[in-house]
Amino acid sequence: MVLDAAWAAIIGAAVGSLITVAGSAGIDWVSGHRARLLAKKRKTRLLRMLSDGKFKWRSLSQLSASVGASESATMELLIEIDARASLQNPLMWALLSRAPWSNDVQPTE
Repeated sequence: MVLDAAWAAIIGAAVGSLITVAGSAGIDWVSGHRARLLAKKRKTRLLRMLSDGKFKWRSLSQLSASVGASESATMELLIEIDARASLQNPLMWALLSRAPWSNDVQPTE
């Protein structure tokens, strides 16, 4: 069976479109996978730093530098691992399990 030029063009366009969509989806998955792996490594490092018996509180700048992320990205990761900022100094962070809210001195107004 011989296809005329119109059908060949339609089939070619459809195959090309499918390949393009599949390629884009694959690239998105790979880049998303890499970001998820990086976030997991960063959370592990933050947990290790905040679980260290030597220090209960760590500065945001020190935590950010240790994971190679901006302060805002680091704060998001800290919240994901159940860390919190100090009420007295919001630039100091600790794990909620090691520094529950009841142990923080409330600011006086």
